Amino acid sequence: MTNLISGIVMNSRATNTEVNFYQPENSSLSTYSIFPSILLQYISKGDLADMFLKLEEHNKEFKKFLSKKQNSKISFKTNSFNGHVNSIINEARSRYGDNWKNITNQDLMEDYEEHTKEGELADIIVHMTKKDVERLMDFYSNPIKVNGEERKKNLIRARKISEGKDLEKKVQETISLLNSTMSVYGKAIYETISYYLWGKKAAELRGIGLGFEVDHDRFQTAAWSLGWNEIKGNTTSLGRSAPILYARKNESPKNKGHLKDISFRQFWR
Repeated sequence: MTNLISGIVMNSRATNTEVNFYQPENSSLSTYSIFPSILLQYISKGDLADMFLKLEEHNKEFKKFLSKKQNSKISFKTNSFNGHVNSIINEARSRYGDNWKNITNQDLMEDYEEHTKEGELADIIVHMTKKDVERLMDFYSNPIKVNGEERKKNLIRARKISEGKDLEKKVQETISLLNSTMSVYGKAIYETISYYLWGKKAAELRGIGLGFEVDHDRFQTAAWSLGWNEIKGNTTSLGRSAPILYARKNESPKNKGHLKDISFRQFWR
């Protein structure tokens, strides 16, 4: 991935490019950016605390790796994705109240009728994002039951390896988050605001968005563009004006082929 980005930059007119990678860190907020089935695998083995240590080690190693890729035209940096998660939660509360996770369609459409800016976001949530996240709702609409024995096993392991890193608290918080519910509209709010805020930040930094993951849907481009245009001005139609580039999964990748032949997969899946 870094070689691909470096190749594009080195063959461009850019003279000074900064590339920021956003990574989940050693925190219960990582629950929001790691697929639930991955978390459940760690929990079933009693290794949830170990996952947090692996996240910490991954970030250290990734920073070392990136430091070796720097040159006169490009620099690579890592940033905490957890800060972005906090911003999403705060934005959701500000727009839709403390109960945003379980908001209904009626609440969203009332918001759409009353407020233009919030209405645009609600329009994306209801008519684009909802359909895309419905397939994930088995994980979010019903609490994921972590039984008492699993909880106890993970807490014992956390105490054993904590070494002052408060892993027991992180395990408790993560299990509580997994046991909480989220409506399909709540999940759609979270995903939409994530791309909306990413677009705003990119516009403020005069950047572009690069996405490497399994899935991509039009709501992501639409929400990203809404955030971008809020800063830069809406010069063209929604979803077409902002510089966001996505590498999609290729079902038939070819070695040593063109860029279109490469298949990118999301790290946590």
